[in-house]
Amino acid sequence: KLMQQYLAQCAADQLTLVYTPLLLGSDALGFTPPLSLNSVAQATRLDVQSVRQLGVDVAITAALQRA
Repeated sequence: KLMQQYLAQCAADQLTLVYTPLLLGSDALGFTPPLSLNSVAQATRLDVQSVRQLGVDVAITAALQRA
């Protein structure tokens, strides 16, 4: 929930996303708040800064590109 608040308030300018080889399904914890997007063009783009392998996981650090 804390990250949802940061994103909703535009308080974060960089994210590190960790991808792990697990399928959790649609009932897993949500990462973002509802964004009410009408098209993909409205989405916030990420500028990838680095990609690191962490065992079987992958960490991607990216800056948020705000309109």
